[in-house]
Amino acid sequence: MHAGRRPRAAAFTDSRAGQEREAYEALRKARLGEFMAGFNAVSLRLKEMYQMITLGGDAELELVDTLDPFSEVSPVVGSWG
Repeated sequence: MHAGRRPRAAAFTDSRAGQEREAYEALRKARLGEFMAGFNAVSLRLKEMYQMITLGGDAELELVDTLDPFSEVSPVVGSWG
């Protein structure tokens, strides 16, 4: 085995891993952006519908975990007002 081959192969592997990591991060950011856009649209529509049904009540959705918004979503208790 040539001594020069191993470092080149390792450099290629590191470079490839960096590219894959960047691609993963780009997809993760896109997923988060699309999720939040949808979440906000649903939250706004829920608020509108709840106000119409209750003649002025207030309801909204909140993220249970803002650091990991994909973990779970739970409705906040609405107020009858």
